[in-house]
Amino acid sequence: MSFMQAFAGGVGVFQRDLAPCHISNLVKKNFKKKKLTVLDWPGNSPDVNPIENLRSIGNRRVKISSDIPSHQLSNELSQLAPNDQTSHTKRKTISKASF
Repeated sequence: MSFMQAFAGGVGVFQRDLAPCHISNLVKKNFKKKKLTVLDWPGNSPDVNPIENLRSIGNRRVKISSDIPSHQLSNELSQLAPNDQTSHTKRKTISKASF
């Protein structure tokens, strides 16, 4: 969090996601102690992290396709996102999945 020191005292705003490490009481207290401004996160706001959306789509596909072989499911999951800059994230997500 040392890079955040430049933003202490209202110079900048920290936008957190819903990652547990960003919403823990320890982190909240530290933000308050260091006088860091934190942008409120609306309760029904969509997740801005694209990997979460990819995981959600993958999880739905796994539930729908739970009776197909894992190699076929892996092939289907690899088709979730276009082959552009998201392909690295897509490959890492699929490689970490446990079928």
